[in-house]
Amino acid sequence: MSDRTTDRSASRSAESRAADCARGAIQALRKAVDEPAAALTQDVDVAERQIAELRDCLILQLREAPAGPESAQTRRLLNEANVALSLVVGVEYPSGGIQRKLLESAQEVLGRAFPAAR
Repeated sequence: MSDRTTDRSASRSAESRAADCARGAIQALRKAVDEPAAALTQDVDVAERQIAELRDCLILQLREAPAGPESAQTRRLLNEANVALSLVVGVEYPSGGIQRKLLESAQEVLGRAFPAAR
């Protein structure tokens, strides 16, 4: 197997893992939006972990090919993942009670960045 084939396989694997993380985060956010306040924390924790894992996958992709043909797209997706993560963290530690709008916004951000994960 050539290095180029291995690189493409690793890239596809990383992209697949990122899409899986995005899908998991979107599902957890969907569930959290509908949860009563008392049950919300667990779903928000799941979403936060999924988004952090997504961010880590994207960082790994950039480290493996910082100037690769997909690097601009990966940087854009990383920015979107960071936005979603900031929104979710804002839900966990709100100053004025639970803010479901932040969950909805995080879900929208990830849905736009990863349409196949919806």
